[in-house]
Amino acid sequence: MTKYVVVRILQALCSLVVVAILVFFLSRLTGDPVSLMLSPEASALRQQLGLDQPIFLQLADFLWSTLRGDLGTSFRFNRPVTALLLARFPYSLLLAGAAISIAIAIGLPVGVLAARNPGGAVDRIARTVAVSGQSIPTFVVGVVLVLVFAIQLRVLPTGGTGSVAHLVLPALTLGWFSAAAITRMARSSTLEALGSNYVTVARAKGLRDRTILFRHALPNALTSIMSLASLQFVMLASGAVITEAIFDWPGIGLLMVQGAFARDYALVQGVVILAAILTISVNLLTDLLYMRIDPRIRLGRSDA
Repeated sequence: MTKYVVVRILQALCSLVVVAILVFFLSRLTGDPVSLMLSPEASALRQQLGLDQPIFLQLADFLWSTLRGDLGTSFRFNRPVTALLLARFPYSLLLAGAAISIAIAIGLPVGVLAARNPGGAVDRIARTVAVSGQSIPTFVVGVVLVLVFAIQLRVLPTGGTGSVAHLVLPALTLGWFSAAAITRMARSSTLEALGSNYVTVARAKGLRDRTILFRHALPNALTSIMSLASLQFVMLASGAVITEAIFDWPGIGLLMVQGAFARDYALVQGVVILAAILTISVNLLTDLLYMRIDPRIRLGRSDA
């Protein structure tokens, strides 16, 4: 177990270093940010930002500063990037947490009930939810929700923050997309579990369908569902750019857009590295949780 944990942590650290190097070079493909604000002080500004140094020296300085927790200063906001991320990230976590809770509350029971009676009414509803949720663009869902609940019915605010009511529409917008994915996964995983040999044996023993579903099939199906839910949470927390823009939600997705348009290297790098840390950490915790659920799992292999 210890060897598995150490190897997974080393893999996570290597992945983070690779992401940092990639985002460093890719962000510079957009051009020189100083060119956006040319003035007599342009040369001094380029020197202040370290853009006059050789590219590999800039990379070394960037990696060393990142290792020390210094992500630089955003010239667009004239504030340390770390401070900006600490101020915005809680909003993204709040929105992602609310959205994934809605998605699980809808997708898990609908998918499981659909698998319990394939071809039935619930199964048709589940497939409709899955197809519509993943085919309708997020911005369309957001705009429709604003038109109905904020403009026509006037029961919810159009955007911003300040109360639970401000969270409802953006969380529903994101949750609708994730609910579709979780519904499909819950249905397919439960169907696969119900077709396993141990379920056949349980039926031969005379166990009730309800007991077979919730005590035998569902616990085994939860591994895939949990994996998808964790990935969905990471995606929502680090990349809800469109939804945050529609509802003026001050998360890191909106911050990323603002930094990209301004060619703010430090800000873009900081957001991407934070998203990478979140993604790698959640994947690592999920793998470790898998190992607790199924001790046969070792370094991606099963002895079964």
